[in-house]
Parts: sequence; C-alpha cells; structure tokens
Amino acid sequence: MSDAGLLAALRESLVQRGAALVACADLAPTPADARRRLPRGVSIGVALASEVISGIAARPTDAYAREYERRRSASSSGRPTSRCT
Repeated sequence: MSDAGLLAALRESLVQRGAALVACADLAPTPADARRRLPRGVSIGVALASEVISGIAARPTDAYAREYERRRSASSSGRPTSRCT
C-alpha cells in the first residue's frame, strides 16, 4: 500500500471512531532523539461539545472532564461517535 493509501485508510478508520481532524507530518527535520527515531507523526483532533468548551474560562470544568471522558471512552470502544464531513 502506498503512503497516500495508508494515510487515507488511517484517516477513514479514525474518522469512523470520532476524529474530526487527522493530519500527518514528516518528522525527519526534528532531531532523531526528540522524535524517538520515528519518521512520521500523526495528529488526531476530536471535537467536543461547543457548549462545554464555551463554559471554560480559566481552567477545565467538571462538564469538560465528563465530555472528555465520554469521547475518550466512546473512541476507545471503536463505536463511532460522530462523522467528519
């Protein structure tokens, strides 16, 4: 499978599990020790409920902690929680 095909398959799998954003980066310009000798990095973004995020002023709230745990638990179970279009 090509790098592009692998990225597409990874992105599709992560989106099915609730990711709103998936991006990859070439880590070669970063010192090998800092990147643990890994050639690429993957960033995964998961959207949280906007009403929970808007309630954060100075530090995370209990509502944020519950929303974070809800999304983390749903994503790790392999159940889709949302679709990215």
